[in-house]
Amino acid sequence: MSYTIGDGMVTFALAGGIIGYLYMKHQSRQNRIEIIHQERMAAMEKGIPLPEFPLESESERRPPDPTVAPILGTVLLSLSVGTMIVLALILEAPSHGFWVAPLPFTFLGVGLIAYLVGYSVDHTWATRRGCGCPLGAARNSYNNAEQC
Repeated sequence: MSYTIGDGMVTFALAGGIIGYLYMKHQSRQNRIEIIHQERMAAMEKGIPLPEFPLESESERRPPDPTVAPILGTVLLSLSVGTMIVLALILEAPSHGFWVAPLPFTFLGVGLIAYLVGYSVDHTWATRRGCGCPLGAARNSYNNAEQC
């Protein structure tokens, strides 16, 4: 299999992007540590005790957004179906079978949208039941009604 210069450029771009992301993350953490150190040194000079600061604050960790999966599913589904239609129309006879290449992305989009439907049905069921439980407890309550 022969690789082209374009393949090498794509590989280097991906590697550079990943390394750049990791470097920026490291730099931001390093800056945060330096600021905390400077604040502690200033407090020690003034004689004021400071509590321990966690390196990663709890405010940065957000619960997952339930709207991300259906949006991503809609984008993947629409782009892959559009790509399949365009490929089916423009490919010539010898390579006409390649129109199904984006099919895995179509299935991924359908799966993410189905996840939304399952989540909303289960959440609606728990709400109608009057259960104030989180979603996982509502799922387990099929077997154990006293759990909520």
